[in-house]
Amino acid sequence: MRLTAKSRNCVIALFRAADASGAEVSLMKLPDYPDAERLQLAAIRFSSGTLERLNMAIDIANSDPRDLLMASGIGDLESHKNWIPQRTDDSIVDRWLNGSLIDGVAFGPSQRVQKTGGRRAKEGTVMLLVHLEPQPCYRVNLDSVGEREVWQSELRPG
Repeated sequence: MRLTAKSRNCVIALFRAADASGAEVSLMKLPDYPDAERLQLAAIRFSSGTLERLNMAIDIANSDPRDLLMASGIGDLESHKNWIPQRTDDSIVDRWLNGSLIDGVAFGPSQRVQKTGGRRAKEGTVMLLVHLEPQPCYRVNLDSVGEREVWQSELRPG
């Protein structure tokens, strides 16, 4: 499978320069799919710009490509066409730590939150913005469990 120009540009935008060529090589391991660009972009988005998460995405796609499309937020047929990758670099995290609003980020540092899911909500405190793609993810110190990485969609204000 060849990378499309948009996929290559998204790799460059989301991955560190040292990891970009490795990401391109890894993306060649995706299964054949009728809309190759959509699957490539789903894997790139799911990766959050890390090779470890990209390899997780490829494993998911090789099991069932539809699972990757849904997990990356590219489940519908059109959303990948308008996706613009948001790289989470130190400057964004620093701005967030200093109280600046970041587009799409709902929680700030030291904010009390509840993690939903499971039998009961767990209370905790937002410690760090980890990455922005495929949705914001935070390091949260959950009172009863310790620090965990938690997707924004699993949190509500505490």
